[in-house]
Amino acid sequence: MSGRILLADNEPMFRTARARFLRTRHYHVLEAGSVAEAEQVLSDAWVHLAILDIRLEDDHDERDISGLVLAKKADYRALPKIILTGHPTYETARQALGPVLDNLPPAVAFLGKAEGLEAMLQAVEQAFVQHVRSNQELVLQTSPTASITWPHLVSLIVPDCDTAYLPPRAEELEDLFRRLFFAQSQITLARLLWQRPGRVALVVLAFQEGAPPESFVVVCGQQQEMADTAQRYKTSAPKIPGETGTVLSLSVETIHFAAQAYSVAGVDLEHVASLAELYRTASDKVCHTALERLVQQTLAAWHQEQRLRDDTQTLAALYRTRLQWEQRDVSPAAWTARVQALVHQLPTLGVRLTYAEQHLTLAAHGQTWRYPDPLPLLKRPPAIGQPVMLMHTPGTLAGETILADTHGRTWLTDFAQAGLAPVLWNVMTLEALIRFDWVESSDLRLRHELEQCLVQSPFLRLDSRDLEPSLRKPVRAIQTLRRLAAPLVEDDPASYALGLCFQAMDRLSYLNPTVQLSKSELVRLGHVLLSAAMLAGQLGPATPVVLTANAAERAQGITIDQANHAVWINGARVLLVGQSYHLLCYLHSHSPQLCTRREIVEHVLGQAYDETDTSQIRRLNTAIRRLREKIEDQPGQPRYLLTEPGGGYRLLCQ
Repeated sequence: MSGRILLADNEPMFRTARARFLRTRHYHVLEAGSVAEAEQVLSDAWVHLAILDIRLEDDHDERDISGLVLAKKADYRALPKIILTGHPTYETARQALGPVLDNLPPAVAFLGKAEGLEAMLQAVEQAFVQHVRSNQELVLQTSPTASITWPHLVSLIVPDCDTAYLPPRAEELEDLFRRLFFAQSQITLARLLWQRPGRVALVVLAFQEGAPPESFVVVCGQQQEMADTAQRYKTSAPKIPGETGTVLSLSVETIHFAAQAYSVAGVDLEHVASLAELYRTASDKVCHTALERLVQQTLAAWHQEQRLRDDTQTLAALYRTRLQWEQRDVSPAAWTARVQALVHQLPTLGVRLTYAEQHLTLAAHGQTWRYPDPLPLLKRPPAIGQPVMLMHTPGTLAGETILADTHGRTWLTDFAQAGLAPVLWNVMTLEALIRFDWVESSDLRLRHELEQCLVQSPFLRLDSRDLEPSLRKPVRAIQTLRRLAAPLVEDDPASYALGLCFQAMDRLSYLNPTVQLSKSELVRLGHVLLSAAMLAGQLGPATPVVLTANAAERAQGITIDQANHAVWINGARVLLVGQSYHLLCYLHSHSPQLCTRREIVEHVLGQAYDETDTSQIRRLNTAIRRLREKIEDQPGQPRYLLTEPGGGYRLLCQ
């Protein structure tokens, strides 16, 4: 790949002659006769170096320094520039050669036109050696399993890139890597880690003769966004990275793109996975270790053991800022349209959700639950969590941007939103990932039971035994996070719940109400909507629950209000979810009649009865034991749930 030069001069004969000379020296030259033409070239194409006439508009106007003004534009700060003029003066030379802006002055050389072709060639060659530094001998390879190409990377970084500009942008991106790894002899693009608007992250293996290979996380993207990311990292990153630190090692820019290479301490990046992948494939023990080390080591290093008080903003306003809601339509009208579209599609899952009179009502499997509309939280969020305490954070955490190994060590790779955030931000974001994005059940009813467990249980005592096995893993992971968050939550769990509610509504803000959702997305977003409503109920003012039984009737014994999924034992509310709740409802509906083992197995456990199946018998016995632990004062001497020898079970409600 030959060096690419923009030559901008408003004298056609002079420009043509100089361009022809540079081409004989194997440079690729693009010509421009004005500021507008030069900017068009810089916008459409890409170059390594620009040679700019200082008077690009009028050679006879001593006040015309349009070429120098162009050279000083921040958009072109990464581009080395040579100022060429027929009217050299001390003042224009001083302006051209200083001050330095982001490691480059407005111009790296200042030449008079009368100095001749060889002087210009010498300045060009020196600029390429000192400031361009593109390794044309670098061997670029792609892992056979990665399927990465330069045009594909460009399309990820600039999704709306015009196809006419795709080839030059791909060449520019390739050259960006040749400059980033100038000191290496070979690199391999091993795999794509993640993609975000305007940015992608890759694992890159770098080789240099006589040295062991190195692995880097390379984040590349649009120039301005990457420059902002680099500045945030430099301002907020821990000065001592620690065992699981991520260190910015290399960075370069071209006109349109920039790249930052991060060294990850003590690990071969070929043998790490994303936290999301680790959660899906590893054991609970490994996952919990990873979560613990992420919070206690990797994130703690960013916190720098500092808390800053902010009396100027509310917690809700800070959550909105962190979620970048100013970039999306989160107005009440948009929210209502999204919810109505979701409600319209949910019957295909066998559930019915109605949205009216500031409530969401869920009907499924003969039961009904009613929750408040979360919309008021958008319009008038509660004044909780004041005064707001802030910590340094690496930004918005995501399952793909956090790396983890089988020893539970974790590393961060995305710093685009690094800065100050509410103290609960990191842990609350991690719970939202597990709760809203990583649950594997395709049954919305079971996900609703999960939310009942998470919302109605005490903060640190989540009992997942009555949930389906697929739902116990997220509860156990969330229990680990909440234990780690306990010192931060202290006596203010409402701040944590508010953050989770905002996280849920944030996921709904991406819903296009005109698009038909796949089943998996419909289940996930239906779950998210229910969670937002249940959390809103937890945060809103207390409202009386309308019961089917009056106070006198529920003073003693067992009372169930299925419309509100509520159970009372001797007037005290008892939390029941999942299998225990369904078993109690079934026995209660037949009280005081005998319910046989066959009836319970078929109607509650949902299995074909087989009296020779010992695992089925154990499952039934376990379900009965757990229910007794919830409703009996002395489970070993039951008062309500009685065993009929050889027959089954009988529930006495009084």
